[in-house]
Amino acid sequence: MRVQLCFHVVNDLPEDTDLLSYCHEVGLNALTYEKNLTYYDINTGFLMISYEDFGASAFDKEMTTLLIVDDYGNLWNCILIYGSFPYKHFKIGGEWKRMVAARRIAVGDRIKLQCDRHGRDEFIFLTLDH
Repeated sequence: MRVQLCFHVVNDLPEDTDLLSYCHEVGLNALTYEKNLTYYDINTGFLMISYEDFGASAFDKEMTTLLIVDDYGNLWNCILIYGSFPYKHFKIGGEWKRMVAARRIAVGDRIKLQCDRHGRDEFIFLTLDH
């Protein structure tokens, strides 16, 4: 059995195809946080976020849900937990563990988180550097 496939070729593509890929549109006043992932971040199902460096400016303590948009445009439904013992911090859980497995994220990988100032919306944008 022979199958004929119709295809469409786009002519005149630029040599630099980076312009065609997905990218986050974060405002000029965006907060940025970079972190090398630890054993805890990968193996417990929770991403630890520093309160002083990023959490206090990005999240409200009352927030409980969060949507992470990764650098491929995938949306991950996560939970946000504020903790104060032994120090103030936030933990991101929920589908974080699933994203770690799906994206093959490993200890030592570097992530960059970006969001608008002070929890104005529930979206965090994540860029992964293996």
